[in-house]
Amino acid sequence: MQDEIVIESLRNFPVDSNCYIVKKQHADKYVIVDPAQGNGSELHRYLLDKKIKPDYIILTHEHFDHISSIEYLRKEFGCKLIATRACSEKITHPKKNLSLFYDQVGFACEPADILIEKNNFHFDWSGTSICFYITPGHSEGGLCFSIGDHLFTGDTLMQHYKPIVKLPGGNKGKLIESIEMLLREFDKTTIVFPGHGEPFQLSQINILSIIDEK
Repeated sequence: MQDEIVIESLRNFPVDSNCYIVKKQHADKYVIVDPAQGNGSELHRYLLDKKIKPDYIILTHEHFDHISSIEYLRKEFGCKLIATRACSEKITHPKKNLSLFYDQVGFACEPADILIEKNNFHFDWSGTSICFYITPGHSEGGLCFSIGDHLFTGDTLMQHYKPIVKLPGGNKGKLIESIEMLLREFDKTTIVFPGHGEPFQLSQINILSIIDEK
């Protein structure tokens, strides 16, 4: 029997996106999803106060507003980074992770330690299975994953937010394919934890609103 999963969220800044801290309730095991608070000041205080030492960082995609605390976490805690191959390559370039266009300075990260290269890949997290799905569309390096009945979708699947496919690497057709795959794979009662906005039930997604987006 797998441990119950507890999920807490922090707001990334200066761009408002979601950072998730996933904990196995009865074990001192943690995964951090999309950490982006620069040098990690608020995240640092949170982790110290809670005595959290993360095992892994998982990236849902390569954009700067989801990745800027990676190197801080690696240095402080020695945690391993999980991402798709495309995401891993793009985070190493300020232009490709879009940080250069945000402040005209930009930053780069080191490549991922663990690459996800196929759909429905199961990764063992100390006895708990994390299942990964490669989901391009919003960006080339998109990745969604599930832990139990919790689905983390980054910017691939959100509620009340129109999909963005006009950034480099975006592709509307691939985004629709990725979302349709998730809708096939997961029960409609699945709880989705998106890259922006509040968690929601998968049944609340209207695929037509995505298809009709110009």
